[in-house]
Amino acid sequence: MASIEIGNEIKFTSITVGFNEGSKLSNCLKSVRFCDQSIYIDLGSNDNSLSIAKRIGAEIIEHEWVPIADEIAQKALSWARNNWIIFIDPDEVLGPKIQNEIVKIIKQTPKVGLIKIPWRFYFKNDHLDYSIWGQKKYKGVVFHKDRLIISPYVHQSSSLHPGFTELELNWDEGLYLDHYWNDSYRQFLKKHIKYLKLEGIGRYRSGQRFSKKKIITDPIRELKNNLFLYRGLKNGFRGIFLSFFYSFYIFGSMISLLIYEITQSHGKQ
Repeated sequence: MASIEIGNEIKFTSITVGFNEGSKLSNCLKSVRFCDQSIYIDLGSNDNSLSIAKRIGAEIIEHEWVPIADEIAQKALSWARNNWIIFIDPDEVLGPKIQNEIVKIIKQTPKVGLIKIPWRFYFKNDHLDYSIWGQKKYKGVVFHKDRLIISPYVHQSSSLHPGFTELELNWDEGLYLDHYWNDSYRQFLKKHIKYLKLEGIGRYRSGQRFSKKKIITDPIRELKNNLFLYRGLKNGFRGIFLSFFYSFYIFGSMISLLIYEITQSHGKQ
């Protein structure tokens, strides 16, 4: 469908994909109330997610369960009636000043296709300023649906069509995308074990290949960075845990890639 833009008014469609995240969904959907259209895609929740989305006024689409939202992102765009999309997870909240900033960028930069938002991580509601997850990170959640090619794979970057550009918001108060990432160590481990099962295909499709050298050097390098450069060692048990876990995750991702490569080679025989 064509975008509905009257005069200089820029209209947005927000898209949120969720499964049993009712405890966080309300704050997420309220932060995108400025959008002309809000779509909530539910993957079979058995908590109060559907009632929350309905109460806030989101359009509800019930979809079969998929392990990650990326897998249905492109499909979800077909339900959007506006060209400008805000793709936000149910455990994320947009800052109050973001609307004005992204509208200004779109009006001033006709060729912008992707806008990246400063992305802050929280563990048990505490803002992380250490480990890899506490560094300055950006997430591309605002984009024009005809200018971006969305990757369906976990932790793989999307790409812009030729001729379009990406911009980043300033790292200022009110312009953050706050990610209320994990409420417990159990949730953290469960989530990342799920991701590890999908890393192999994502890395392979992006052109990466298994390396005997890198499976040793990369985890060691990341452990040193997290403990010392990113100050994990100075932030108690949680900082040390996250530092060692990230190193393990890098190792596990490479094993996942190796397993996928083996299955691919056997399939070609």
